[in-house]
Amino acid sequence: MADNSKIKESIEATMTEFVKAHLKGMKYQYGTLKGGIAVLIRDTEAYWVKNGKIYAANGFAKMCSPGLSYSESGIDYYTIKKVVE
Repeated sequence: MADNSKIKESIEATMTEFVKAHLKGMKYQYGTLKGGIAVLIRDTEAYWVKNGKIYAANGFAKMCSPGLSYSESGIDYYTIKKVVE
């Protein structure tokens, strides 16, 4: 699996300053999904990283990282939650 600390930093770089200010101590979970990396933060924000591009997999992630595109069809909170458990 890719270096999770680099994935975490990359995702955090897409977040609003308000969200970044409240991340301390938040739980990050990782898993593999469809050739990419699934990331679940705080059990609410779902992200998917593939080929170096970060996608929001649910509305919570999109609110935290408004500049991201949504992930492809079939990759959502539920599929990410399943692979990170």
